[in-house]
Amino acid sequence: MGYATEGAKACLEYGFNHLGFEKVYSFTSKLNIRSINVMKKIGLVEEREFNHPRLEEKDPLRPHVLYSIYKKLRNVFLYGIGKHAVLCNKRIKKLFCLRYFTQSVTQTHLDKPINGIIVKGVAMIVLSRESITQELPLEFNNLIIRELERADIDNYANWPMYQGYRKMFNSSLKSRPYCDREKRWNNYLNGTSSVAFILESKSEKTLGQFFLLDIDWETRSVGNMSIRLHPEYCDQGIGAMALKKTVEFVFSQGMYSIEFDVLASNIGAVKSYKKAGFSIKEEIEKDNALFYIMSIRNQCV
Repeated sequence: MGYATEGAKACLEYGFNHLGFEKVYSFTSKLNIRSINVMKKIGLVEEREFNHPRLEEKDPLRPHVLYSIYKKLRNVFLYGIGKHAVLCNKRIKKLFCLRYFTQSVTQTHLDKPINGIIVKGVAMIVLSRESITQELPLEFNNLIIRELERADIDNYANWPMYQGYRKMFNSSLKSRPYCDREKRWNNYLNGTSSVAFILESKSEKTLGQFFLLDIDWETRSVGNMSIRLHPEYCDQGIGAMALKKTVEFVFSQGMYSIEFDVLASNIGAVKSYKKAGFSIKEEIEKDNALFYIMSIRNQCV
């Protein structure tokens, strides 16, 4: 291994393991074959070609190529021929499912490091609840985001009541039969179109819950979202901060877009969503009330 490759690999590992990067990009001139070979050797995969905006149109160095690598897929290798090939992580011996092949895998693809969600039109790793939640818990600012557990439903039913305009968000589980909690849990376990996150402090105090709903795994889009902060932690900026972190996380896992509706009169919530990066896509009327459709797109795809 040459000095350039060795140094680039060390920088890559430092970025992933110490700086917390989920994805790393690199670009160079198409004429710079040596740099391109270094990027390939350390696992980066070509994303697209582009013209460097700061170079003159006739400059031979203007055509560039962009490469990238995801942290979670940097050790993934492709094995097999045709439509029965599999993706395998050598280090942990874990198999990844394939969503589909757009072309047959040839001998030249064998034992080659691959990266990203789409690999040069060859294969796509399935995005699912399991692929997302296996990367949890997520820690930041002395807070933790983890997946919903059965006990969280009981905990939510025992939250204190919301006051004022938030009364509409009080849980109906308080007054319903206990078996309804078990039913809700089973619905979550058996369903495939939602992911539920719990926000808590490191002392395991629950601060809120986030539900991504109506997920279309094929288009990698979230069709609706439900957010509930514990009544004691509303209006403290925690919701916007945690939502922004959650969005960044699911986008880093391969989700393309998120949208949901919110009452236009819920000014505090709309303000928090905007802080988290959402924008108003359109206005609709529903149940004699005005709603905003708010959305955000993954800027890395």
